[in-house]
Amino acid sequence: MIRTLFGGKSTFLSLSFAWLLILLVDAACAKEGASADAKLRPLSDMTAPPATAEGGTVRPAAKESAVAPIAPAAQVPEEFLTGAWSFRDSCNIERLNDSQPDREALVIKAGSTLRLTGWAIAERDKRVPSRLFLVFQKSEDGTRWYVPVQERVSRADVAKAKGNPTYTGSGFNIPIDTSPLPHGELHVLLAFRDGGAPVICDNGRKIRVQ
Repeated sequence: MIRTLFGGKSTFLSLSFAWLLILLVDAACAKEGASADAKLRPLSDMTAPPATAEGGTVRPAAKESAVAPIAPAAQVPEEFLTGAWSFRDSCNIERLNDSQPDREALVIKAGSTLRLTGWAIAERDKRVPSRLFLVFQKSEDGTRWYVPVQERVSRADVAKAKGNPTYTGSGFNIPIDTSPLPHGELHVLLAFRDGGAPVICDNGRKIRVQ
């Protein structure tokens, strides 16, 4: 009696193990079949674009438009043909080629692109200058080259510091083609009209073209 019970239990365990083995084999075959189906599916079905939280398609970020470097010109702009020049400190050339300027002239290679960043305001007129020029002045004889600042950038910090919201558009970030500039040391200035007269703004910035 005892042997029959143990024998029946042994038979039951054997059958259970056999069924478990069959289930594991079936699961493995199903997984292999699904993998094979995935390999045979068209690539377009497997690379659907991701969706945004709103359900739309994520679009690649637009590339920033490249602004062509502007070449300085020796011709004096008409804004500066009349009136006596005066000096102001209502501007700042903060960076030369993404580096903070110091007392020494920044050495640049002739024909390279020079990027200048800063801001300028016409304090007497209480506005942003409608026409703004970067000026390169040769240290030896005072010869000047002019570059019009055609695009402005937002400078909320300047408007806040000066207490005038109209100064928000006082910033600039401009690339310059240095090909026309001579070798040697040049002062980098800003020029515009303020209070009906031409103004030169000098922060002591200098470059040396080699």
